Amino acid sequence: MIKITAFFITCIGFMLLLSYLFVNANYSYTKDDYIRYHLLTFKEVKEMPFISKNYSIEYDSPDGTSGSTNSVFFSNVNLEKKSEIINYLNKLDFKKHENMFWIKGGEIWKKGDNSVSVIQDNERKVIIISFEKK
Repeated sequence: MIKITAFFITCIGFMLLLSYLFVNANYSYTKDDYIRYHLLTFKEVKEMPFISKNYSIEYDSPDGTSGSTNSVFFSNVNLEKKSEIINYLNKLDFKKHENMFWIKGGEIWKKGDNSVSVIQDNERKVIIISFEKK
């Protein structure tokens, strides 16, 4: 009887954890946050080159079901490392779609319904890459 009770309590706790993670979700974390990294990070982000040790990953899903975004903010980065990000996007068959005229140093890349924005801020030595899935 104790094993059955423990099993049901564990299942309820797991369901509550999943609902907490995916409803109106907006999280900032690193690879060291094991649970969030493995549950919330897109495959494309996990496999991309991390061009700085100073980074944070953000997950955003406004309603918890559609239109989720993974962004990586690299700070104190060698700006020439952007070429590694561009090579990675080309390897994934993303094509440069347009420059962000409203953001200096911003680009939009597309593959099907998925899009990626890449922003480079030379003054602050920051590169931001955001993967958006619909």
